[in-house]
Amino acid sequence: MPLRPLLTVFTLALLTTAARADTERTFWEITSNSVFALVGGGELAMALDGRDGRQAALQGLEALAAQGATAQLLKWTVREKRPNRREFDSFPSLHASTAFCMAEIIRQYDPHWAPYAYVGAGLIAASRVQLDEHHWQDVVAGAALGYVSGHYLARHHVTVTPRSVAISMNF
Repeated sequence: MPLRPLLTVFTLALLTTAARADTERTFWEITSNSVFALVGGGELAMALDGRDGRQAALQGLEALAAQGATAQLLKWTVREKRPNRREFDSFPSLHASTAFCMAEIIRQYDPHWAPYAYVGAGLIAASRVQLDEHHWQDVVAGAALGYVSGHYLARHHVTVTPRSVAISMNF
């Protein structure tokens, strides 16, 4: 299945859902939670796009796992209090990190979709500040971590054949 039709459907669904929001807070809550749709839609679209797409999806999953683990380690180490004062795990924003990591993975796979992926990632990051879940520095650090993870770690080449798995690094 080609990547473009699936991403088009995902983008239109996200925009129409956000447009129907009753209040500003609801808009930002929907946008914040769309990180799962961005990752799931992007990974599914690549996985269904033939052999090269499956390889890109595997590489993307590796990058997403590494950035997630790094972000969690930083949260446990830094222990910055959230603006809403509920918890001490504000830095960095995992939503922003994940969204920007996926946007960079999509850009590497199909540059045509980069603007849409990065606009989505930016909205997701902004939603975290608007919902009083993160400070701006948390979101910026998360975005940087996600971009770097997506840019460098997605270059790991995982090759899966019926009989073997090969991993090579290209930095």
